[in-house]
Amino acid sequence: MTDTENTENTESTQNAESSQNPENIESTQNTERSPAPPKRVAGFGKLWWVGLVAFAAAFVANLIFYYTTNSLFDEFAIPFKGDVNNIQPIPVQILVVFILVPTLLATILLAILGRFAANPFRIFWIIAIIGFLASFLLPFGLPHEVSSDAKIGLSIMHVIVFPIIALVLTRLGRK
Repeated sequence: MTDTENTENTESTQNAESSQNPENIESTQNTERSPAPPKRVAGFGKLWWVGLVAFAAAFVANLIFYYTTNSLFDEFAIPFKGDVNNIQPIPVQILVVFILVPTLLATILLAILGRFAANPFRIFWIIAIIGFLASFLLPFGLPHEVSSDAKIGLSIMHVIVFPIIALVLTRLGRK
């Protein structure tokens, strides 16, 4: 037998012995991770501040979109006071209301889920996605006198606001 064959036999014998060693088997079996503890929602005080941050971030992002694309989307003109013939550009104050209301609702929802649900963040995301999809009924439910461009622009605003509010609340709203 040559030296190379002798070395190979010695190495294979050592590998076989080490794989049969109970300590090695035990160490490979303990590599499974235990499930992470459930994430908890922050208290009401912190959550309200997080909601305020979510509102501010969503409002600034929408304001940037509003002013940079105003001419592209027919000045976001919608009917006012129930009169379809009275179509005017959306004032910035309306943006505040249409961002503040979902932010407040999302913050309250997360606070309630944090208090009563076993997995509040997962349930929050499910409800938030359903609310996001339902929110498209607003721009596409506008009368046909409103241009398609304005409806598309308003829908894009929903796409901007949703992830900001949901991500800020779920990332910063943890204990």
